[in-house]
Parts: sequence; C-alpha cells; structure tokens
Amino acid sequence: MKVRTANRLMAASFIAIIATAGTNGAKATTLEGLSSNLVAQEQPRQRRVAPSGPCAKRNASDLYCLDLHAVPEVEGANGSVDLGRVTSPFGIAVTPAGHHVHQLTAHIEGLPDPTSLGPYSAYVAWATTPFFEPVIKLGEVDNGVNSLGRIEFNKFLVLITAETSAN
Repeated sequence: MKVRTANRLMAASFIAIIATAGTNGAKATTLEGLSSNLVAQEQPRQRRVAPSGPCAKRNASDLYCLDLHAVPEVEGANGSVDLGRVTSPFGIAVTPAGHHVHQLTAHIEGLPDPTSLGPYSAYVAWATTPFFEPVIKLGEVDNGVNSLGRIEFNKFLVLITAETSAN
C-alpha cells in the first residue's frame, strides 16, 4: 500500500513539475490539485463486514467468518465460525501440499438440549471437503464460544450433529 501511494505521489509530482515548466500557471494549479486527490483516494479501506447473519451481528469480516444455518428441527439455533490465522514466518500458514491452515472458533447460540432431539447426549462439530471426503471430527460443541482446532483444507464445510456420545 505504501509503495503504491509513493508511486502515485511521484507520478503526480512529476506531472505537476512538467506543468509548472510550461507557460500556463493555471494548468499547474489544476495538476497540483490532482496530486492531492490521488493521496486522498489512497486512504485505508474499511474492513468488509458480512451483510447479515451471525457474522454481521458480531461485526465480523465476511472473508474470515462462516455463518452456520440450522435445520428446521432446531430452528432457533444459529452461529458462526471464525477462520483464524495461524502464525507463520511466511505470512500465511500452508501445508507442504499448499493447503491453507485455519484456526477455527465457533460461536453458537440457541442449541436445544440434545436429548430433546432423540437419544443424543452431545453436539459434535465436523469439517469436510465439498466432496465429503475426508471427514474430520473437530470435537464437542455447545452454546457459547468453542475452539475447534486447526484444519488444513482450502475449501471445506463445517457441520454440527447431535450424537449419542461426544467420543
């Protein structure tokens, strides 16, 4: 960002110097105003926030937050999953195969007692690819904030199921 700003400033200053060397002073003023407009346009952009859903309620970035949607049987439940950054000396953590590594945190509310749905005692979170192969158990979840650990998929789904046991 700083390099682009510096390059635009140099280009705008160069245009202003050429205009000043000419005979028309009015052009120089107009072009110098152009350089200040270029600087004003390079202000930091606001973070994109999800337009609706649990990510929007928490003012979370829409690029790093997945909304969880409930099935009709648990209509009042909702939540989101944050795609946290994993520290890396290279800026972005990837596996040797080039898959992104994400630290997942689920924010869930409105889950009913699992026994109200049948012979279940716990909710379990799972991660899988769009082809449902492989499926990775992330662990037991409940209402509130749940740390789900790391996953190494470029494209994935997060599923939460009611299970007879958390194991």
